[in-house]
Parts: sequence; structure tokens; C-alpha cells
Amino acid sequence: MDGLCITLIIIFLGLNIATWIITRNEISSSKKKQQELLKEISHLRKEAEKHNTPDSYFLCAKQQRLAHKKEKELQMLENNHSPQVTNSITLFCKIFKTLLFAFFLLTMMRTPIARIPTDISFPLGRFLEVNSKGRLTAENVSLLPFLFLIDRGTTFFAKALFPVRVETISEDSKAKSL
Repeated sequence: MDGLCITLIIIFLGLNIATWIITRNEISSSKKKQQELLKEISHLRKEAEKHNTPDSYFLCAKQQRLAHKKEKELQMLENNHSPQVTNSITLFCKIFKTLLFAFFLLTMMRTPIARIPTDISFPLGRFLEVNSKGRLTAENVSLLPFLFLIDRGTTFFAKALFPVRVETISEDSKAKSL
């Protein structure tokens, strides 16, 4: 059973790291896009104020319309703050993880997966125990809480290992790109 536990940990770690890296990239690109839109909006507003004279009012109105259009786009991005599952790799990882859960639960539900001392498992003993051949033992850990703990733990580890970084856009780099 020790080999199975290590194999499950490695599989879930790989799936959760792949899923998190893809999600992290989507989050960081969304935040970067929001920063760019904010800079463009402020620039358009400043340009509109410069052109707010009777002679060049049409330029002011054009800048205000563009700024308003960018604000709507920014609002759409902010309302859709959760990353969508559009990536096929992320979708595959989630489906594969669900199938693994189903397979192991159907085949090994009553098999104890690990043993821990009773004094360590005292607060969560009833949650972790498995009905093994008619008698309850607090030393045996069933598969469902073990899979749940592996999934949550590896997801947390992936998020800690690869944090979300959003690069701020400076005026110099923006001027260079134009």
C-alpha cells in the first residue's frame, strides 16, 4: 500500500501542478491586460482634456468615446475574474483526476490505505477510519479522506511553488513597444 500512496501523491501532484500553471498564466495575462487598459484609459482621458477647446472638440469627443469603449472592455474583464476552462490540457487534467477518484473509490473503498497511531488520529479518528471486515479500527485510514487530503495538499503545494506574478508595465517599456 505504501507504493500506491506514493504513486497517488505523484500523480495528483503532477496533475495539480499542470492545472495550476495553466490557470496561473491565464490569471496573470488577464491582470496584465487590465493594467494595460487602465493606462490606456488614463492616457485617453488626458488627451481628451487637452483637446477640450471649441476648435478641437471633435478630437475630445473621439478620445472620450475611445476611453468609454476601453472602460466597457475593462469592466467585462473584471466581471469575468474567474479563469475559464478553455484550455484542453486543464480540462483533460480535471477529467482524468475525476476518473481516478471514481476508479479508486469503486475498487478500493473498504481497503485501508494507511495506518496511523490512535493518539495522532484522535481528533479526526471517525473521519479517517475505515470499516474493515466488520469492525471499525481507528488506526486504518480509508481511501476517500486520503484522496481528498492528497488533492488539497498537492493543489496548495502547486500554488505555493508557482505563485501568481503580475508584471507592472512601466511608461518606458510601453514607449519602446510603440
